[in-house]
Amino acid sequence: MIETINSGLKGFFNFMTEAIIPKECSAYSINEAKKSIVGLCYLIAGLRNKFVNQHKLEVGLYLRASGATWEAIDTMSSLRYSACAKTVDNNFHVYNIDDYHSIHENRRPDTVSTSTVKHFATCVAKPIIECPSVPLVFNGQLQDRIVSNDFDPIELLTIHSYADNIEEYKKERSIKGVQLLGFKEQIYILYKIMTQHLDGRVAAVVADWPSQIFIKKALYMRTFPALRSSFPQQIESFLPILGPLHVSLNSRKQVIMMYHPFFEKLFHFVFGKNFKLAKKPCSWRVNLLLELAQNGWLIIKDKIIEKFGRACKNVEYRAVVDLLDNLVSATLDIYAILFRSGQFSEYVEAIFCIWTFALRWKRKNYNKAPLVFLSDVFYWSDTNHPFLNVLQNHLTCFNEYYVENVHSKIRANTSKNASVNSIIKQAYFIMNHDPTFKNTYCKTQQYSYTKKTLDFLYNKTALFLVQHFQSIFYNREKNIPKSNKNKKKKLPTTYYLATLEKNVNLRHLLTAYSTAHPPHPGLCDSCGRSLVMKMAWSLFAAMKGIFKNIQKFLTRIEKGADTLIEENLDDDSDDEENVEEEFEEVEEVDISPKLIEKMNQIKYW
Repeated sequence: MIETINSGLKGFFNFMTEAIIPKECSAYSINEAKKSIVGLCYLIAGLRNKFVNQHKLEVGLYLRASGATWEAIDTMSSLRYSACAKTVDNNFHVYNIDDYHSIHENRRPDTVSTSTVKHFATCVAKPIIECPSVPLVFNGQLQDRIVSNDFDPIELLTIHSYADNIEEYKKERSIKGVQLLGFKEQIYILYKIMTQHLDGRVAAVVADWPSQIFIKKALYMRTFPALRSSFPQQIESFLPILGPLHVSLNSRKQVIMMYHPFFEKLFHFVFGKNFKLAKKPCSWRVNLLLELAQNGWLIIKDKIIEKFGRACKNVEYRAVVDLLDNLVSATLDIYAILFRSGQFSEYVEAIFCIWTFALRWKRKNYNKAPLVFLSDVFYWSDTNHPFLNVLQNHLTCFNEYYVENVHSKIRANTSKNASVNSIIKQAYFIMNHDPTFKNTYCKTQQYSYTKKTLDFLYNKTALFLVQHFQSIFYNREKNIPKSNKNKKKKLPTTYYLATLEKNVNLRHLLTAYSTAHPPHPGLCDSCGRSLVMKMAWSLFAAMKGIFKNIQKFLTRIEKGADTLIEENLDDDSDDEENVEEEFEEVEEVDISPKLIEKMNQIKYW
């Protein structure tokens, strides 16, 4: 057949066999040797043209089916005997979609110039090695997952630092294998070509809420016959998933903003009154304050609870304990510990906890987004969908850290005056360039505080908390509900917290205060009924929140506008206050004796 196509090759194969195979070989040996010569011809052709790879692919598929490892297949590929392992395996890919803004400095508003910020949409993909793709038509079984929980305390403080040259970054933060699929100057990316590989396969898209909402809307629109042709069939493979990194970041920042007076007092006590705590602090400072609060609380927790008693229902005391015991720990652990250690069941429970906080805080997006994720998980479990198996076994891979890291690289390698085209070209160059030289000679960044300094800060925070709880103890009778201006509302909606010297609404208090039966000071909450009834009231409040916000989400999908509105962007804004924030110098003085003395005096309050 080859000789028919190209007459110049007539007699070439016979010449090869006569030159290579000894004439004294048997007919069987000659026939087997001819097979080797065919392989040699494919090898020679592949050296001249990389697209002649069918023979290599067949070899690679055979090696994979025989149990060869990725390393073995890639070794054979380097010898030009086989296709590479990525070509052989049809791996499951996790996609990230996010927006990028070319901002390089603190933004200060003025009236003499217009904004020069360029806005882009980014899509990256990372394979899950040795995890096969998931079909849309399925019949799978669930498997056990592997759990790991080994994190360095300082590394946890850099959880929202996306540069790849920080010394504390872990293996799962590596962007090795990440592919930049799209980087365009538009609000969203619409795939019309090069999506044939998605046919019949699940394509998980990990994204923030604005990036999820339009994919879900497009999927809904494809259910209408009249609109089906307006959307490519391949989008049926897209599966938007709640991004754990954004859940962690937004919930942490919300805790600081909601309880800013408390954290401001803590900040001034620990670092000094000469420093200012921004209303919207940078991510690294948010992480530091929450870690200080949690570790300081653990030092004194037992003695404080023993002093106040487990039945104490003082509104300010319960609000601070709820903050330290529930809000801080949940927002710190959901991504840094539970997600990254692969604890799927605990991670799902934490998502529900975060949703209850968002419901109490009246968040516009995160009182809906977690419910959508939980609904998907329950559906996959009820239908025994194989994607749940992938999610459980490879939870840490469903992470939008990769796109944030790509954005960090782009920002570090472009100037604020760069044009749109130059930014796009630089983005593709960065992702396609071998970073070995840069990784070898680039200086790594270290966290500014050592473990010794952090231990000192934990003790100082504990000292602050002891004094704060002492003030709460002496101000117990001064925490009172404020009268309602709205006569239609019989229950109080505002309380005065004497130690903070602030009037706060129900969003700052325990969830029970947002129910129809708020805690009654000095009396049993059940008013003669069992405590189970109290749980039922809280559960009923949560159920009302579920039904209400699911209905709002469905309305947004079915009838909402095809453009982003303020409500969609409200919770996902990463804007930070225009205040220079640097690590404060800490003068370490041994305060352990003073802390021990203060803790020993708690029982004498």
